[in-house]
Amino acid sequence: MGMPAEEQELRIPYPAESADVPGCMALAACARDSFPGWEEAEFLAQLTQYVSRGEAWLLRVGSKIAAVLLYSKENRELAYLATAPDYRRKGLAARLVETAAAFMPAGSAEST
Repeated sequence: MGMPAEEQELRIPYPAESADVPGCMALAACARDSFPGWEEAEFLAQLTQYVSRGEAWLLRVGSKIAAVLLYSKENRELAYLATAPDYRRKGLAARLVETAAAFMPAGSAEST
């Protein structure tokens, strides 16, 4: 007996593409209560920039975005991380953080 297809999909992070922006926006709208001050237009502009720089990763189930992470290689920081309510407590956020960390420059960041 194999792993259900949905669980297999959730194991593979993908770099976000411009076609994923609407799905990421839908997820962000579901999670907005966790982000005080969240503004849709501002987030859309930032999301588009992170996607174009290759600094956005996601996990999906079919066409639905289950989790998304935006990060900055240059600043060595996570900018945004959200998981859809139906997919929380499944390790998706940790998987995305590990993926982004693998693309961060090696070495320690200077503290300010």
